[in-house]
Amino acid sequence: MGKDWSEDEKTELVVDLILAVRKQYLAAGANPLKHWTQIQDRLLAASRMEAETGPLVTLLARKLQLPALSKQASSILLMLSEAFEKDELAELVEEEIDFLIAKARAEAERRKEIKSSPLLDEL
Repeated sequence: MGKDWSEDEKTELVVDLILAVRKQYLAAGANPLKHWTQIQDRLLAASRMEAETGPLVTLLARKLQLPALSKQASSILLMLSEAFEKDELAELVEEEIDFLIAKARAEAERRKEIKSSPLLDEL
């Protein structure tokens, strides 16, 4: 029997996927000024076209013109497939897209601050 995933854990998995896709998207040359809007729009569009987790994430990658998911994003996709029932991910994206992107942006900013922190130099 699989793990029972809490709603917070499921949300964090989606945020992790967004961040992994964002990293790959920026590395592929995406416009750094528009990438959040593009990811949000394409994730929402994918959720409206595909109900199941695997096809939804695959369509998102295709819409962002990523040749394949990164190792990190692929690992997250496997966890998402375990955590979400048939169309549960699509429903979450439809209902909470602004919240998911806001959480992803905040986490990206937090990671950026940690990376640039002078305290790391002292460790």
